[in-house]
Amino acid sequence: PDDLTRPAAEALMFQLLSPLPAHHIHITMPADPRARQVAEQLIAHPDDQRELTAWADHVHASTRTLSRLFRAETGLSFITWRTQVRIRAAIPMLGSGTPVNATARAVGYRKPSSFIAAFQRVTGRTPGMYLPSMR
Repeated sequence: PDDLTRPAAEALMFQLLSPLPAHHIHITMPADPRARQVAEQLIAHPDDQRELTAWADHVHASTRTLSRLFRAETGLSFITWRTQVRIRAAIPMLGSGTPVNATARAVGYRKPSSFIAAFQRVTGRTPGMYLPSMR
């Protein structure tokens, strides 16, 4: 603490540190009205637990058709697409200080460990790194 070089070292350290980049997770929206209705509802309510079969019933399509539409129009399976929507919704919550467990529940995960694993798969970082206290 009393080293004369400390102020210069601290100044250099703060110049070299860069904030954790916010991940921009691009969400491709399907064009088909049935798939788009599902997509819009999941973006508005990422905590919705309905599986593809229930969504297919909701939009009067077969599960197979809805599955094909998501793959063809977004390039992702329904599950992968929904995971990205959930993780994108979680990032601002974490950045504003919402605890990981509460964020996980708010975006549709029953188990925080599942949320953490999915978050890390999508972003390459743990959700805790986005909390203000960890930056």
